[in-house]
Parts: sequence; structure tokens; C-alpha cells
Amino acid sequence: MTMFSTFNPSAMPSELVEGTFVQRVGLAERLVDIFDDSARRESKHNVLLVGPRGIGKSHLVSLVYHRLKAKADLSEKLLIAYLREDEWGVTSFLDLLVRTLRAAFEEAGIEPPASTRDLSKLSRSQAEDHVWRSLQEMLGAKTLLVIIENLDAVFQKIGEQGQRQWRALIQTHPQWAILATTPALFSDISRQVAPFYGFFEVIHLQPLSLDEAVALLRKLARCNADEKTEAFLKTAIGRARVRAVQHLAGGNHRIFVLFYEFLRQGGSEHFVTPLLKAIDALTPYYQSQMARLSPQQQKIVNLLCEYRRPATVTTIATDCFMTHQTAASQLRHLLTARYVRVDRVGREAFYELAEPLLRICVEGKGHRDRPLNLLVDFIRYWFSREELERKLSGASDRDPGRDYLAAALKEYDVEDAHVHLEPQIGLLCRALRAGHPSEELRLQAEELAELSKIAQDWVHYTKALIYLNRGQEALPTLEKELQENPDSVTLLRAIAGVHTSVGSLAVAGQFLDRAIAQNPSEGLVLMDRGELLAATHHYDEALEAYEQAEFFDPSLVAMVAVDKAAVLINKEEYKAVRKVLSPFLAEGERIPGVFFSYGLAFGHEGKHEKALEYFTKAAAAFENHATAWGNKGVALCKLDRYPEALEALERSLALDSKGDKVFRHSLCEAFLETKQYATAVEKSSPEDLSHNIFHHLLKIVNLGPKQGRLQQQLMELKNAHDSAKWQNAFLGGLIEFASYAAHEFDEREDIKVLQIWNSALQELFAKLDNFSILLKLFDVLTRVKVFNDKKALLELPWEQRTLLIGEQKDEDFLNSSAVRAPEPLGEK
Repeated sequence: MTMFSTFNPSAMPSELVEGTFVQRVGLAERLVDIFDDSARRESKHNVLLVGPRGIGKSHLVSLVYHRLKAKADLSEKLLIAYLREDEWGVTSFLDLLVRTLRAAFEEAGIEPPASTRDLSKLSRSQAEDHVWRSLQEMLGAKTLLVIIENLDAVFQKIGEQGQRQWRALIQTHPQWAILATTPALFSDISRQVAPFYGFFEVIHLQPLSLDEAVALLRKLARCNADEKTEAFLKTAIGRARVRAVQHLAGGNHRIFVLFYEFLRQGGSEHFVTPLLKAIDALTPYYQSQMARLSPQQQKIVNLLCEYRRPATVTTIATDCFMTHQTAASQLRHLLTARYVRVDRVGREAFYELAEPLLRICVEGKGHRDRPLNLLVDFIRYWFSREELERKLSGASDRDPGRDYLAAALKEYDVEDAHVHLEPQIGLLCRALRAGHPSEELRLQAEELAELSKIAQDWVHYTKALIYLNRGQEALPTLEKELQENPDSVTLLRAIAGVHTSVGSLAVAGQFLDRAIAQNPSEGLVLMDRGELLAATHHYDEALEAYEQAEFFDPSLVAMVAVDKAAVLINKEEYKAVRKVLSPFLAEGERIPGVFFSYGLAFGHEGKHEKALEYFTKAAAAFENHATAWGNKGVALCKLDRYPEALEALERSLALDSKGDKVFRHSLCEAFLETKQYATAVEKSSPEDLSHNIFHHLLKIVNLGPKQGRLQQQLMELKNAHDSAKWQNAFLGGLIEFASYAAHEFDEREDIKVLQIWNSALQELFAKLDNFSILLKLFDVLTRVKVFNDKKALLELPWEQRTLLIGEQKDEDFLNSSAVRAPEPLGEK
């Protein structure tokens, strides 16, 4: 197995450093370019990387070092002095110079001058000058790149006087370039009077996202030729489990590396012992970090270690027996030093540990024979209850992991057992609500199912499986749980959701009735009842259920408003739709459906400019909302903005290839209106093509051309494309136009138009066999409309007559006054 160094990446071979590098590809390339440029030009660059312990600073600088070393053409221009991560012996500027000298000579593969080994006979200033001259002789015209980690500690040790000496030397001899790291910004950098104020380009390193964490673990698996783990991490279940433990890692590279062995699917069941050994090795390091804090700061960190979830300033102040002002002040210091992180919800700030492994300091001392809470949490969020039960039943009394499995299983009975997973579950659920089926969302639904099962969040578990068209798979698990908890409103809701998804609405109603009987004021159940009533077209009762839901649970008011709007659209009460949604327009970017339904109400009223405004907002806020993009395209077509419509409609159909037929029709329309006939033929169905040509013919009718101009326009349309598909569609559009004229052309002016069209068609296509049926249709239609010669219909076969008169019986049409005799053409 490949040995990956958790704390000393610089000791790893370059292949392993490259092979396990994630997240900062662009930054690494930029740093290499920066120091390559420093070596070739007079101007030098100095960069300070800032990020908490374990965030990957050492890995990044190690990678930059190896890449610069690999540039053969730099060997005559650049000398690197890569100082050890913890230079314990540096207590003065002279020490720093000596360590830099030794690192540079070691890099060059030669021994330092003998005269620099014993400086005791020289004064401090003489020794500094001698070491610098020795280093300068070796450098010649080269640039010296110093890579120095934990710069904050080095600056603290050499003091302000040493910092001033170093800065003066750099200014006097501008051959220096520095790449440094620090866990947090410190006063020797940030104070305006500090020697190195404004000297560095400061780059803050961000924690791993979920995708980056998965990428790191997959790279570790690949380096170990562990195909099984790599394949597992590609699956939605693998991603869900990494997501489940991410709250422990906090995006920290080092923790994911530390727990890599645990994540391996094929690893030993006896995972606890090696992990405890690793934690024992880490404990002194984190205890040293605690020792650097003031007593009050230690007290706060200790509380957050034990509290295990985000805490407000008030909670911290109360539990630490200090004033609110003192707690806030100390938290600011801890935040600057990156010991804690903060999330803000409204006016409240919630603080938690920036480095979750800092909990080791507290738990490592006190757990004795009890399981370590940190590992219990990890196991709890990695395995589902079912898996824990299976593993526990198979564990022997001598298995060192048995107590941990039992402790993790017990956590399932704690009331807030899945509190950490709620944000991630909510994130995935919102993604599904705001998008249309796609491969990406299918994978997210699978993640949601797995994550919800671990959290025993049965409603979201069911929703995810329903989204995947696998809702019935949830029933055995739900029914088993219901046997143990027959009064569980959550389980009754979930089961009702499954039955609704397969069309068993009556059965779904029975389970909702049971849930309502258990808790008549449960807003979510009443909301489900409203959705069921809406699905069965009981719109007024649905609205009543929604009113009850928001009355009993005001937190649902926004979601209820969107559901109410859907019902009101079905009732064609468009002003009421806007009234319901108006209070939530300011939050429309985060509440799916608000902008979309608001725009839909305008669209149904023919107010296309306003509809477009809100469809655009909906598509921008929820970029995977295929229907929002599609309706935006339709509105743009209504406004004759066809190039923009094309972009929106193609985006819609890319998200949902089975999109609404209206969107496909509008896309074809936009192709024709922008004269992209070849594209229309390629991408449109024959039906859409024919129907759009029919609409194009209607536009020609509205222009009222004389017969000569009409014949020209018809031939231009016919000859727009020479494919058989287009020619058939052109003929189909004319036949649809004949049917339309049969039903709609009754006024005197309409019949004049019909005569002109009949003459034009006979003139153009009399010699084309495939137009014979069409010409006969127009001839008969003209005789019926102009001369009230209903018997002319009998000259047509039945299937052709139905094109003109629909499905009514011939005798009904012949005996009716549906077609009235027009006034003579010469009279008013």
C-alpha cells in the first residue's frame, strides 16, 4: 500500500504529491508561473497562503516545489531553500539565515562552507554578514526562493527586530522570493507599522467541497490500486456517505486522509484500533494548539468540543460563566486565529470548531474506557441503523469495535440524532424540487435516499425513491418501522406519499386520515392533504386544507403559497395567484415556484412582457428548471423575439428531452421565423413542422395578399427546403389550413380570401400528383362556402370529408344551416 504522509507531504515522492492533489489546480499553476517569473525577471513575488491546520497548505507548497524543480531551464536561474515545516531551533534572524543557508546547500547537494559551522567567535552582526555572504556567493545571479511554513511562529520567534533585519536585507539585495504559509493572519503581517505589512500577496485557502472531498478519496484509492473503493466512491451511495461525514471533516484534507482506511469498503472490520492509534498520535499536536490560547479562549474551545453543535454567543457566555461582551471579544480572536468558524442566520451568529479534530484534546483525556465520541459520531453518520445492527450482531465480545458499534447504534435513539445531516438533506431536496429529471438530479436523488436512510428521515427517503420511480421499494422498510411505531405521523405521511405516487389516492387518503387523527394540527400532514385533494380536482377543499396547514404551522406559509397558486391557476383565478404569491417575491430566488407561477398567471392573461420578466427570474434562480426555461421561450416567441427564444427553448429541452409539446412546437416556430429551415427539418418532428407551416400560412392570410403575391409567397415557403420531410410538412400544413377554413371561414371577407387561395393553389399545383387531394379539398370547400353546395362534399371519400366537417354525420351536416349562403360578392 502507498504510504501517504498525513503531516509531512514534502517527504512524499513527487508522483504521490501529484497523484493526490485536488481542488487547487488553477492556483498551483499560477504559483508555479509566479515563481518562474521571479526567477527570470528582476521583480520578485512573495505569497502567503492562509488556512487552518490540515487544509492542504503543505501539500500545495510541496507540489509547487516539485514542479519548479522539474523545470530544467530554471536550474541556472533559481535556487530553492525549502525549510522544514517546524523549524524548532529558529530563535533569531541569525538562526533563520543559517537554516536558509543549510536548506539551500542541501538543495544543491553540497556541504555548507566549514566557516559557517562555528560562528561562536564572531559577533552577532559579523555572523549574520558572514552567513549572508556565503549564501550570496552560492547564489550568484540566481533568485533565492524560500519556502517557509508556519510563518507566524517564525516571526514570533525572531521578534520585530529580526523581522526588520530580514526586510532590510531583502530590500538591499532583491534576490529573494518567498512562498510562506500560516494557519491565520497575524499582527506581524496585518499591523500597518509591522515590517512586512503589505509585503505578501495573501491567498486564503478554502476547505474541500463535497465534490473535492470525493475526488481526494478517489485519488487516494487510485494511488493504492484500490479499484473497489474508487468504484464505490463514484456511486451515489458513496457520495452520500462522504457527505454524511463531511460535517466532521469540515472540508479538512487531513481528516479525510486520516480516515481513508476507514472509508475503504474492503477494509478490516477491526477499524477502531488503528484509528485510536492515529488519534493518540495526533493528541499532543492538538494539545499544543490549545496551550497557545488564553484561559478564556481555552474555556470557549472546550465548551464547543463538548457541545458538538453550533452555539450562539449567548449560549457560550452562559455556559462559560462570562459576560456576553467578553465572550464576543474572545470569539473574535478565535475567529481571526481560525480556531472557530461562524454561520449567520438572520441576526444570530452560530459558532463551531473550525478544526473538528480539536475535540480530541478534550475527549482524548476523558474518555478512558468509554468510546471516543468523535469516532462514535463518524460511525453513526457512515452506517445506517440496519448496517450497524448487522455489524454488531456479527461482532464478537473481543472485537475492539463492538463498543463503538453499540454506542453509534444508541445514537439513533437520541432526539436530535441527525441534526448535522438536516442542512445536507435540505440542500438535496431543494435541488430536486427546483429541477427536472436529469442524470445529475438522479444521482442527487440517490444520495438523498441514502442520506435520509442514515438519518431515519423517512419522508425525504420516500421522496427520493419516488423521484427515482422506485417509491414502492420504501414500503417494506416503512411498514416495518410502522409496526414498531404505529402512531408515527412521519411514517404515515411517508407511506401515504408512496401510495400517491402510484395512483392509489384512496389508500393514500386513508393513511393521511390516520396521521391527522394522531395530530390534527400537524401542518405538513394538512399540506399533504391539500396536495391530494388538488390531484383529485377538489380545488376548494384543497385550498381549505392549505389554509389550515399555514394556520397551524406558519413556517410553511411560503411553500403553501406556491401550492395554493397551482390550484388557483387550475381555477383560472390569475389575479388571486398574484395576490397569494406577492408577499414572497422578495424570496423568490430561494423558494422554487414563486417566480414561475407568478409569471404563469401573467402568461395566461396574455401579458407576455410581465410573464417573461418572471420566467427569466425563475430560470436564473433555478437553472435546472426546464419548465421555466420553456415558458420563457414561449413568451419570447409571443413577443417575436425569436433568437432569444431559441436559446431558452433549447436549454429547456436539453434539461428535459421529453418536455412539453408546446415547447417543441415553439422551438420549431422560432427556427422558421429565423429562417433556419434546415435546422427545423433536422430537429423538429413532422407533426410540429407541419403545424408550424400551418401557422405560417395563417400569417400570410392576415397580410391579405393579392393572388399574384400569394402565389409567390407560397412558392417561397414550399422551396425553403428541398427535403421530402419539408415537402410533406408543407402539404400537411395546407391540408390543416383547409380544415381550419372549413370551420372558421364564414364571413364575407373570409370567403373572398378562400376564393383567392383556391385559385392560387389550382394555378400553382394542378400538375403535381401529390397535391391532387389538397386541390380537390379546396375546390369542394370553395363550392360549399361560396355557393352553399353542400352536396359537393359527397364527391370526397369519408376520411377526406372528416377533414372538413369533423366527426359529425354527413346527414347532420347536409341538413343543417351550419354553412349559410353568403351575400352576393358584389353587394355589401
